[in-house]
Amino acid sequence: MNKKYIISNSKNSIDDLSCYLFYIILILVSICFLSKMFSSYESEYFAGTTPSIINITSTPTPTSNKNNDLIIKNEQLSKTLNSLQEKLLLQERTQYIANNYNKIVDSSFPDELNFLNVYFTSIDLPKIDLSTYNVISSQSQFDDLIKQAKEFVNFYKIGDIVTKNSTFNIDKNTICYKNTTTPISNEYIISHPDCMACSINDDYENTKSWKNTKTNIDKVCLFNNNASPNSGIPNLSDCTKLCSST
Repeated sequence: MNKKYIISNSKNSIDDLSCYLFYIILILVSICFLSKMFSSYESEYFAGTTPSIINITSTPTPTSNKNNDLIIKNEQLSKTLNSLQEKLLLQERTQYIANNYNKIVDSSFPDELNFLNVYFTSIDLPKIDLSTYNVISSQSQFDDLIKQAKEFVNFYKIGDIVTKNSTFNIDKNTICYKNTTTPISNEYIISHPDCMACSINDDYENTKSWKNTKTNIDKVCLFNNNASPNSGIPNLSDCTKLCSST
């Protein structure tokens, strides 16, 4: 058998080995450098700090705050609205009962009365004082009132004699003697039984005289139609002259 031998170049082998060693050392140096660099960065970043735990979900964003506020306000408004609606319904029901208490069915009246006693400390049912009114109970009474009303006199001219009522509760004496700030004695009224419209109010509605007498009379002249001349008591002729000159 023939053997073949190859003579390798010893110089090339040494060069290859040196190259491998160079790469190995370079890799080791790189690893050491990176390790020191990372260690130095970690010590600088965390030096003098205290570790803390941050709960991200516990810090609401501004938007979530606004939403929560709106939800709370909406709930408050809803409660207020419901309360107002209940009070309005209660007031409406109470007013209906007060205005229609005489129309309530007898069988349901105890329940309605209990309702009023529960929600109100005092009950004031509608009432009217009839002492100042004429209650008409027949057609003849009504006809008589119409006849009286036709006799009322509210508007006078200067020189007119006051002899009639101006309304049901205001008679001739009230018009002549009580529409004054100075009280008139009974003796003076007896000696001056008559009166004349001596001046009138054109704009009568806002006057004190209209409120007191329901007439447009401003001033009256009190006299005695049967008084003799120069008696000290005016007669019809004296009042006519006096009132026509004003």
